[in-house]
Amino acid sequence: MTLDKTDPEIIAAFALLDAQLEAERKNKMIPGLSVAVVYDQEIIWAKGFGYSNLEKKISADQKTIYRIGSITKLFTSTMLMQLRDAEKLHLDEPIEKYLSTFKIKSSFSNSRSPTFLQVVSHTAGLPREAPLDYWQTLKFPSINVVLKSLKNAEIIFPTMTEIKYSNLGIAILGHALERIANKPYKQYVKEHILQPLGMNNSGFDLSDEMKTHMAIGYFATKDNESHEIAPHPDIGAFAPAGQLYSSVEDISHFISLQFRDNPIGGKQILGGSTLREMHSPVFMAPNWKGGIAIGWALRQKSGHTCIGHGGGIYGFTADITLVIDMKLGIAVFVNTGMDLNNIVSSAIDLLIPVFSRVLSRKQADPIRVAPHDLQKYTGHYSMLRPDKMEMEIRIAVGKLVAIFNEEPPGTEITFIPESKHNFRMEGGFVNGELATFELSEGGNITQVKLGNFTFERVPPRFL
Repeated sequence: MTLDKTDPEIIAAFALLDAQLEAERKNKMIPGLSVAVVYDQEIIWAKGFGYSNLEKKISADQKTIYRIGSITKLFTSTMLMQLRDAEKLHLDEPIEKYLSTFKIKSSFSNSRSPTFLQVVSHTAGLPREAPLDYWQTLKFPSINVVLKSLKNAEIIFPTMTEIKYSNLGIAILGHALERIANKPYKQYVKEHILQPLGMNNSGFDLSDEMKTHMAIGYFATKDNESHEIAPHPDIGAFAPAGQLYSSVEDISHFISLQFRDNPIGGKQILGGSTLREMHSPVFMAPNWKGGIAIGWALRQKSGHTCIGHGGGIYGFTADITLVIDMKLGIAVFVNTGMDLNNIVSSAIDLLIPVFSRVLSRKQADPIRVAPHDLQKYTGHYSMLRPDKMEMEIRIAVGKLVAIFNEEPPGTEITFIPESKHNFRMEGGFVNGELATFELSEGGNITQVKLGNFTFERVPPRFL
């Protein structure tokens, strides 16, 4: 469904979002901030605030390159699912089957080697980090050093008992996947994900073009009155967990991928069914307000399920959040270390009700069959079976609807025109199935098939 970007509510919402973001940037002393709002397959609003380089006064914009930290994990998850779809692995297989040096102790009974699904969803109980001091020394180890260090590590929680976020797990996952693909991890992601999606200014290493747009990462000083330049290490074996560079403009291509089933302007790197599988819960919090999917975090916002991922690495913070059922996404990148949750939540809380109203108005536009053309389908129908299930088909608010004598009060089926005398049904016991009206030789409606159920047109007997 197209969105009218000139709708007054949309224009007003983005004007308010603009003001909110600039106020937050000033209040929190954020050097630079870039944001993009995506609806379905396009960026509908994008802007930069502040500076990507404070010393040179270079303004931030939608093309500014940031380190996106742990959002990289979503690309590792995508690689996993591509290889699964290519039948190179199964999600319930242990990673150790493909990486024999991945061994870690466990004191829990019935403990088994972590599977691909458990590791990618952070439910394997693995420790957050390897037992090494790389975050202090900024000297990041090779994967072989990481694997050898596991003799000094052990599982923290029993499998599938809670979410235990693990950079270690995703680093090992990425290494296992490159062995399965028989191609270096960074090369695989570039060739099979970034390039097909048109993410030409994203990567694990900075191209000359990317360097011209690269932001400087900053730490706030102790007095919080100024900024100092943050270190910029290569994170070695942990590249699959946090090494990517990107811009909000580029990441929008990845966001749009999540909203489609078929190729649009490029290769469909994952099928729609696989994308929906990745968005579906693997583990839910006890209160069911949040959880984890395949790579994606889950939470509820304004009555909608959102998926997303954040990232933070020396002088940079990033977040992408998607409202899947509305095909709405937002990316917010900043060049300092901070908590983006309030900024992103405020933006989503602002946009969801506006988009909901605008899209509802769009759905209420005139349908393909005019109401007077629907009149011939109205009337009373009965299913030929002992209990005489009956329904009345009528026109309501310009649409064809059916109510039944056996359904709970208020239950309706709406008929959405699909082709001549054929309608797709929404609601009730035949939701999503096809309704086909059949005519006599004289052109009168004689019966209707709701999926596999046949109702004959009869004189009124109820309602």
